[in-house]
Amino acid sequence: DENGSRIRILDVVPGEGPQEKFNFDDEGQRSVNIGVNRVRERIEEKEGRKLYLTSEIAQRKLPIYTPGQYDKQDNNVIGELYGVIIFDDLAINGDTFEIQIRGLSNKTRQSIPEHDPKNIADFWNMRVYRRTYYVSYKRTGDEYFRGRDSFNLVSKGWRWRNTFQRVHQRSTMAHVQYFLDNVADDKGNENKDIVEKALAYYQAVREKRQELVDEQENLARFEQDLPDIVEELKGGED
Repeated sequence: DENGSRIRILDVVPGEGPQEKFNFDDEGQRSVNIGVNRVRERIEEKEGRKLYLTSEIAQRKLPIYTPGQYDKQDNNVIGELYGVIIFDDLAINGDTFEIQIRGLSNKTRQSIPEHDPKNIADFWNMRVYRRTYYVSYKRTGDEYFRGRDSFNLVSKGWRWRNTFQRVHQRSTMAHVQYFLDNVADDKGNENKDIVEKALAYYQAVREKRQELVDEQENLARFEQDLPDIVEELKGGED
């Protein structure tokens, strides 16, 4: 969705599409707030490692994860990266703050009105729930000297959140579910009529959205690079 979701049935090339954008403004280093750099340094001192802003992470190309091998510059395992998000414009009267972190999990749940499995689901009224990580903080105190009030962690953990999905995205998800439910009969025999419908539907989507990359092409490219990836992983284990 427009919030930067990675949920895509027909995705663009990983790392090059809208799913790489963040749904919040990364303040980065601002000349009007000279305290940001010092805050970042204090956090890094506490954590004992180099931390990157979201804008820096988005621009950086990570190597393949290699257990047992370390990047001397970052003091991290090769392929790992640690980041920090700095909020420097919180509401002065705010007492509670809830942070939602999306993109850590691609698990989803669908809520679809009752329908005949032999028919396409009512995607107009279907809802898609995404596994989202929540962190809640509370800041107690009065209206005076708010900058000195401490933040206390109240709760954290995974929750299912109803995410906004465009109608055409819900339609695609409903069609995919319909094809999967009916591609074979009760005895496991292939339903050729459904297979033909699925291929025709997929081809129509491809023609309508030329900017999307064929996943089959991506898969072929991955299989071509797979031997090199396996060799690098084996090298890391040694």
